[in-house]
Amino acid sequence: MKDKGLRDKIIGLSIFNVGIFLLLLYTYLAILVPAGWDPLKLVDDFENSMYWIIIIPLWISVSGFLMIFIWLGWSTLRTPPAKILEKELEEIEELEKKSSANKEKAQ
Repeated sequence: MKDKGLRDKIIGLSIFNVGIFLLLLYTYLAILVPAGWDPLKLVDDFENSMYWIIIIPLWISVSGFLMIFIWLGWSTLRTPPAKILEKELEEIEELEKKSSANKEKAQ
């Protein structure tokens, strides 16, 4: 049971780290490199301004998707594993046995 909880935490941490890495990489490649490390340099000429008109909404949408990805990783990392109590499991098994016995009697 502990192995499943540890495995879930490793998966959550991996998703979280990949999401952060992709967000930083995409921001670097889409915003900082074309701006020459000056994101406020938006309008130099027409061609440059067309780039920013396209890239800003695209960056917002991709970043939103990556933030959801990061949130899923964080949630998976922080959520404790589900616990099935032995007593509840035994009750479920007894109910299944009774229902299968009732079905056999009915036939």
